[in-house]
Amino acid sequence: MAVDDYTNLLERSKRFLLSAERDLNDKYVDIGIFSVNQSIDLFLKALLLKNAGDYSHSHDLKMQMRELASVLPSEVRSKVDSILARNSLILSVIQDSYITARYFYTSLSNEDLISIVETVKTIQSELLECC
Repeated sequence: MAVDDYTNLLERSKRFLLSAERDLNDKYVDIGIFSVNQSIDLFLKALLLKNAGDYSHSHDLKMQMRELASVLPSEVRSKVDSILARNSLILSVIQDSYITARYFYTSLSNEDLISIVETVKTIQSELLECC
């Protein structure tokens, strides 16, 4: 694994999350959810690169988390499994809204996006601690 690739993916993930926060200020919920999805997707790919040496080209967030858990020692795997279990619904909402937002207007509200951004920050923080 090239450290630069890992660092680059984490930095891009961070920038997409910052972009989502700017979209919140402008009330661009559809673009904000797109940015949130990109952030968590790149973040998971970075952790997969770090821990497995590679990542799949899938954009399925829950599959990526299961894949990450599968390459970790059992004590860490259980933490990732717990994070996934607690956030499974929100990850589905992010993924489905991302797909919808590419072509259509999303029904998510600004308040929904605020909650999603905060949840993604928590997920990323928890995963960085253990992975």
